[in-house]
Parts: sequence; C-alpha cells; structure tokens
Amino acid sequence: MVKKHLFLQGNITIGKSTLLREALLPYLDQVGGFYVQRIYKNNEHIGFQLKPLHKAEGYQLNKQVADLQKNNYFIYRDEKRKMQVQLSIFENDGVHFLEKAQENKKKIILMDEIGGIDLYCPAFVQSILQILGGPWSAVGVLKLARNRKRLSSNFVNPEEKEKEVMGKYSRIKEHPLVKILKLRLDNYQEVRTEVQAFIKNVLRVHR
Repeated sequence: MVKKHLFLQGNITIGKSTLLREALLPYLDQVGGFYVQRIYKNNEHIGFQLKPLHKAEGYQLNKQVADLQKNNYFIYRDEKRKMQVQLSIFENDGVHFLEKAQENKKKIILMDEIGGIDLYCPAFVQSILQILGGPWSAVGVLKLARNRKRLSSNFVNPEEKEKEVMGKYSRIKEHPLVKILKLRLDNYQEVRTEVQAFIKNVLRVHR
C-alpha cells in the first residue's frame, strides 16, 4: 500500500522541525496546517505556541518576546515559573488550522508536531484522523511515545486516561497510510533526501 503521509520521529532537538521547514519552504503555496513555535523571553524558553502555516517570513520555529502572552500558548511558564497548559488551543485553533488547509485545497497538510498533550483533545484528534483517511497528504512530527508520556504526566492524571490516549497515539502511528522515519544524527542526510523526494512526489515536481 502506498503511504500518503510521512512523519518524523527522533530525540528532542535533533532537528526534525528544521528539516521539514527546509524541505517545505519552496512549496508553501501548496502547503497548509500548523507548526509549533518555541517562545523565548530574555533567551529563556517560556512556552509553546500553535501557529498556522502561511508565508515563509512567518514560518519561524523560535520567537523572542518581551512579555508573556499566555492566551496564545498551549504550554507556558507562568509568573511563578510553574508550567501551565491550555488544551483549548488545540480544540479551537488547531482544529481551525486543519480545516482551513482542507478548505483551501492544500496538497500537503503540515502537522508539526502531534502526539503529545494534544491527544487529550478529542476534536483535534478527530481532525487528524479525518485527514489521514482523506484525499490529502500530511507531513509532520510525531512525538516519541516516551517523550509524550513524560510531558503529559506534568499536566494530567496519567493513570486516568493513559490507555485511551495510547489508543489514539497508536491509531496515528500505525495507520496503514502513514510512514514513520526515525531521524538520527547518523542518517540525517538520508532522511532529508527521502523527505524531499516524498514532497516532490506528492506535488508532482519535476526532478
């Protein structure tokens, strides 16, 4: 069966999102969806923001801010330096970004990244599964299971919904149309070439 969707997995900070960004930049007019932007204040990491994919100049993986704008962050460090979570960002903005990509007839839908606390949002997960089963192609980053569990345990009761959430995670990772590439330092160029070839094939770009 031909795989219509491609997701990267790998250790934190290995460059998964950077690789996807470089591969997609030449074709952004045909790509929709979302990406996660890391927010910094005074060079300290204070949160994560879900951003829609538009133009190249806005497609920045890191952003420095002067003040905390927590209404836009799905994870952020509050004034007392305690990490907080806002799952409503996925239910509202996340679902909207995916719907807009479909409405605008984008050939590739970016989901960078999924498989973390977003799995606790039923409407968002349903939107992901709808795309995986539909006529679109998706690319993105899927968190490693161990990283997902460690992050989620900071914000929710892991015993209460772990079985349900793992079921959702498995439905994405083991979907028959999804291909997973494991990114490592020793295969970065090989994976980069495969991602570029996948995107060109979806878009029918002449080699």
